Amino acid sequence: MFYIKSFRPFEDFEKNLLKILSSNVSVAIDNIYLNNEIVDTQKEVIFTLGEIVETRSKETANHVRRVAEYSWILARALGSSSEEANILRLASPMHDIGKIGIPDLILNKPGKLTPEEFEVIKTHTIIGYEVLKQSNRRIMKTAATIALQHHERWDGQGYPYGILGEEIDLFSRITSVCDVYDALSHKRIYKDAWAEEEVHNYIKSMRSKMFDPNVVDKFFEHIDDIIAIKEKISGLRQILSMVQIYDIMTKNGELKERGVVKERRKFKRLPVEIKLTIESLYRQNNESLEEMNESIVVTDVSKTGIGFMSSTELPMDYYFNARIEIDEERKFFGVMKIIRKAQDEDGSYHFGCEFVGMADILTGCLDEYQDELGL
Repeated sequence: MFYIKSFRPFEDFEKNLLKILSSNVSVAIDNIYLNNEIVDTQKEVIFTLGEIVETRSKETANHVRRVAEYSWILARALGSSSEEANILRLASPMHDIGKIGIPDLILNKPGKLTPEEFEVIKTHTIIGYEVLKQSNRRIMKTAATIALQHHERWDGQGYPYGILGEEIDLFSRITSVCDVYDALSHKRIYKDAWAEEEVHNYIKSMRSKMFDPNVVDKFFEHIDDIIAIKEKISGLRQILSMVQIYDIMTKNGELKERGVVKERRKFKRLPVEIKLTIESLYRQNNESLEEMNESIVVTDVSKTGIGFMSSTELPMDYYFNARIEIDEERKFFGVMKIIRKAQDEDGSYHFGCEFVGMADILTGCLDEYQDELGL
């Protein structure tokens, strides 16, 4: 809506001009909205394509999403503009798209590949390039180059063409480091996940060999940010306490992702204990119903769930009937779902659970209880 004030009445032709102006502005706004819808759809298609390859090759979930975020950090650190870094963020998830042309028996082989099989695997770079090069869109052209070059090495010993140094596209050099870091950090069908220190030592040893030394240097300058992304997108390390887990996922109760602030659970460590008794454990369809009577001390609480420790391992995504005792006056019964699990070095388990069948009165009492404690 426009509001225009004038020192005199508008002439008819001026009114017509304003109608034309407002109509054009309306069309322009509609076009911006439609363009944003197209961009968002393109992003979803890109990540879906990358995840299809992940699923087929049985790789760790969200590999391409993590590589995209690592790549954005390094591109900005190396001087790329925000626009260029976003191009890389959208292009890098397609680095392994060529694996759609690799036979399953080779792609998912749990053991070491024979020299002949490795030659077949190497063709995924050319296949990916051929798939993506047809487009004139900048994102797809960038993705085609990355697909072709992300296994080239700084010392010229890579594939498919053995180019070296700055002959390799910068975005391909960035994706190469990010891809290797994430692949080594997570379990694959042919190997277990490496410890963080082992991965760091390997990348350092490959500086000026496999990897661009400048990219490696920037990688370690921003390693804390990269680890935070890995843990946020992966599901978290198994040795963290419940409070540490939610410290990683939240910052003052909020998660900042690509400039957008999203509300998250606000977990708080309680200075006193709440008693939780698990009475039965079951799946959503009531399969594997198991009667229990385990009393547990709650350590963390939010408006939407609780955190607690137990020596008993409980399965992820199961539901349980629980009785919560805040104090003698406030006792409640309801249903919870296990959504987070981590194991400490001493073997004890930390669980995060969300309320499912809890009455509003319970969450209201939890809020009231936290207020009483000054939290």
